[in-house]
Amino acid sequence: MLRADVTRTTFGSRCRQDGRPAKAKPAGCFRPGVVVVKAKDPKSYAKILKLLRSEPTLKDSVSSVNKVRRSAGGELLLQLDKACISPGELGRKLDSAIGELGSATARTSVTAIEIKDLDEVTTREEIWGALRTHLDGASKQGLSAVRSLLKAFAGTQISVVTLPDQLAAKAVKLGRIRIGWVNCRIREKNEVRRCYRCWDPGHMAARCPGPDRRSCCHRCGQEGHLAKICQNVPSCLLCRGDEARTHATMSAAYPLAKKFVRGTK
Repeated sequence: MLRADVTRTTFGSRCRQDGRPAKAKPAGCFRPGVVVVKAKDPKSYAKILKLLRSEPTLKDSVSSVNKVRRSAGGELLLQLDKACISPGELGRKLDSAIGELGSATARTSVTAIEIKDLDEVTTREEIWGALRTHLDGASKQGLSAVRSLLKAFAGTQISVVTLPDQLAAKAVKLGRIRIGWVNCRIREKNEVRRCYRCWDPGHMAARCPGPDRRSCCHRCGQEGHLAKICQNVPSCLLCRGDEARTHATMSAAYPLAKKFVRGTK
């Protein structure tokens, strides 16, 4: 159980109310997957639950459901056992059974890993091919799991890959993976954890007291475009009013960024 002074962010990290990161989760401790059921009519959740419980074709599939509760937004949450290896398949079956009454979507907890020392001609396809070879179950995630591939020092590249917790733990345990001619290092990526609604660290989106910035550009803070096509001067929304704010919101230049990176002191 979490202590009273600890909250969990929307990305799954733990932060105290004063903003200091809590202790990292123990090795091998994974958060179970969840299937979110969203009804078109907020008053029909009980009807949907009765429908799903009475559906004979779901009796074997729902054996992995551990808890049923409501989210802060009112949606129906089906929390799965940690042993469930295919929450996506269960989500599709539930979505089909619900029909026009609503929708069901599976959500799994993910961890970002960094793959370093890649040579300058390595492609995303090569990275993903190597992961599929060394990690059982990685093929189900798809090439989109390779989130970025950026140039690093001395003509090398670094890639960030997002995987379910179990697969990410296996990758980190490997320590190195051979891609092309190089034995590349694998590390868990320490990321800034923040509210996805206002981008401020230290609280959950469901209890967010700040402004809604989901449509704002992470680079300049203006609405109507994405950071990847932004040509404006960087301006941090969280540093407005300060002199040193000529950087993208929550970038490495953000003065308090290191305080909210999991595992830093």
